[in-house]
Amino acid sequence: MEVFQLPPYWPELNATERIWNYTRKHVTHNRFFEQPQDLCDALFNRFDYVRKHHQEIENLLRPFF
Repeated sequence: MEVFQLPPYWPELNATERIWNYTRKHVTHNRFFEQPQDLCDALFNRFDYVRKHHQEIENLLRPFF
């Protein structure tokens, strides 16, 4: 049997965590959605915005390029 040391969990080094943190801050943080569809609409609106204004998240992803 051999033991492999796994690196510690560092969410700041994970691109998905960075994008989710950005999304929570801009879409879901401190907001109430009456219907699940309202949440989906808000998320898709933000994702569409980011697709058109990609510079909004470039700094979040820069360490991964």
